[in-house]
Amino acid sequence: MTVIFHTPQNTLWNELAEEFRVSTGADVVRIDRDAPLSELDADVRERAVALVAFAASGEVLDSLPSLRLVAIPMAGINTLAIGPARERGLQVVNAHANGMWVAERAMALTLGFRGQLVRGDRDLRRGRWHGFAAAEPPTQSWESLYDTTVAILGTGSIGQWTARFLNPFGVRCRGFRRRPGTDGLPEGLFESVTTDLSEALNGASTVVSTLPLTETTRGLVDAAALEQMRGAVLVNVGRGEVIDEQALYEALHAGTLAGAALDTWYRYPNPPGSEQLPSEYPFHELDNVLLSPHLGGYTAAATRASAREVVDAVARWLADGAPADRGGTVDVEQGY
Repeated sequence: MTVIFHTPQNTLWNELAEEFRVSTGADVVRIDRDAPLSELDADVRERAVALVAFAASGEVLDSLPSLRLVAIPMAGINTLAIGPARERGLQVVNAHANGMWVAERAMALTLGFRGQLVRGDRDLRRGRWHGFAAAEPPTQSWESLYDTTVAILGTGSIGQWTARFLNPFGVRCRGFRRRPGTDGLPEGLFESVTTDLSEALNGASTVVSTLPLTETTRGLVDAAALEQMRGAVLVNVGRGEVIDEQALYEALHAGTLAGAALDTWYRYPNPPGSEQLPSEYPFHELDNVLLSPHLGGYTAAATRASAREVVDAVARWLADGAPADRGGTVDVEQGY
């Protein structure tokens, strides 16, 4: 069977592709992530049954008539043409192995913003002090997480790791998920879990979004939801467009939200490496926003874990038709 690795031509992927070829006996075809699949011979595209890639458009899927499995080596699958994949009945797997690292980034953003670390560093470099040394009242100082409620939107791998990291701080973690009940969730990780967004947000002083971008989550956190979060801090390590871009800017500009710490955005550099502000709105001009360039799952260990997870899933699929035993199979009807 032919498996196409449409991935970076680097040491990590070279090693994984070779290990995969040796262990499965599959016909492995490598092509660089930035090269179009049309560069492959037509007979290769004709016989490929599985594709490992960071993105797959409808045109790409159409060019692979024998395709049965798509493996995306990251959590988000918004780079996959989910409609055509659904119509063809393709199996899709993604990666959740980077959940711990993304959650750690969420913690860094939460503590960094609430602890006023960036402001303190920036101002002290100019000789400006805060706190008692500036005769400021404690109400203007940093805020502890202890004895507060944190709403975690999304109770998958990232959301669960976020709750694990938060619980030792004496935080009440409230989860929001699409499915009712607590099936699949470790006992005691969340104080409560709900499918009602308004209920999840009620009384939370910090809201952490770990949600993927799907047809149902796009714009889910809208102006009304942000108004309900009045006075809270929003942390986003999921996908930018889950939160309405204009509504978020306006809520921050008006002071409806106490602030936001954002690792995922609305605009990205194209080509990579070029300069690009992350939104059409001037978030960078707001003092109550901590900006982070989408680094949550981008560490050497995290990228290796994610790559390994999806390659192993494809190997299992070739062996017995079961692509994932750790929850990495995507529900193409739901888009996640």
